[in-house]
Amino acid sequence: LHISFEAGILENPATTPPVDMFEWSKSPKDAPDAAETIELEFKDGIAVKLNGEALSPYKMLDRLNIIGGLHGVGRVDMVESRYVGMKSRGVYETPGGAILIAAHRDLEGLTLEGSVMNHKETLMPRFASLAYNGYGYHSEMYCLLALPKESKKYCNGKGKLELYKG
Repeated sequence: LHISFEAGILENPATTPPVDMFEWSKSPKDAPDAAETIELEFKDGIAVKLNGEALSPYKMLDRLNIIGGLHGVGRVDMVESRYVGMKSRGVYETPGGAILIAAHRDLEGLTLEGSVMNHKETLMPRFASLAYNGYGYHSEMYCLLALPKESKKYCNGKGKLELYKG
């Protein structure tokens, strides 16, 4: 899903990540000068087709990592609060993940009621905390997973995204 880079020179927040650190993505400055439009089709909240071609989840993510990386999509540079209380800077590459999230969230905006979207947004930080801290099999996680299972059945359709310099 992503590549993460941490520690060493990145611990200094004033340090710019070195250009040669990135493996999947070009810098947006070096991305093509022409935009590329892609079409994603979702069924029950899952991306099932890219530009009309049916793909497995693995192939979908792999292909989107390549396409998104070419266009400088999906670079994240952030400071996180670790479970033990310390701060840690991480630089991530997730071109395919960034594309899928953007497309899926737009589709949710068209297909979910506002109250459901609002409830989902309030629960996302708790879900992220449980997952990040290793509680993926905790009973609270199973309860939280019930909402996406229900809401995703309405997330069906196609969307076009334009990829351009990040």
